[in-house]
Amino acid sequence: GAAGSLSYNVRLSSLHHKVDGADGGLLHRPGTTAAVELSWQATPALSLRLANRYVGTRASSSIPTGAVDLRAYVVSDLTTAYRLLSGVSLALNVGNLSDARYETIAGFRARGRHAMISLYGAF
Repeated sequence: GAAGSLSYNVRLSSLHHKVDGADGGLLHRPGTTAAVELSWQATPALSLRLANRYVGTRASSSIPTGAVDLRAYVVSDLTTAYRLLSGVSLALNVGNLSDARYETIAGFRARGRHAMISLYGAF
């Protein structure tokens, strides 16, 4: 996009499910998910992106825990990218920016805050 441009993307989904012959619905499927992403093209070479996602409560099960309801969570990721040359970019991503503690599957805690540096090339 053009330098100084700000864009956004908003998504919301609702899932209602029932499994014939079972008491509950599908495991690991939240009833509600949502996402809000903000992107800023600061200069022709520099961009920033903040991605936030909400995952609602959902049923889960594992051998160590048995059947449980996992709590809802919100996770935010921040990415900045800089174009070094035509077709070559360097990016820094900080995932789980707020170091939220949550489980995606019962008994398995998700990664805390983490960073990743990437170099991208197009030929």
